[in-house]
Amino acid sequence: MFCVDSNYLLHIVRCPKSGQPLREAGALELEELNLRVCSGTLLNQLGQTVCQPLKAALIREDGNVAYPVRDDIPFLLLEEAITI
Repeated sequence: MFCVDSNYLLHIVRCPKSGQPLREAGALELEELNLRVCSGTLLNQLGQTVCQPLKAALIREDGNVAYPVRDDIPFLLLEEAITI
């Protein structure tokens, strides 16, 4: 979990592409994403391999997209979006 008041933050942030609400990724979701990081199969929207393990992420309401959280900062840039 990131340090900013996550309940407040999650009420105001939205997916920049679809406008859908976001939620924190659970432990199992992070584990699955990080397995893909280790295998080199996790890609962002630019087609670049995600190389850093994720300590946190925000998941779009439909469960199809994740946005990484690095150093307690959510990266809500379209190019940073990760297709799940």
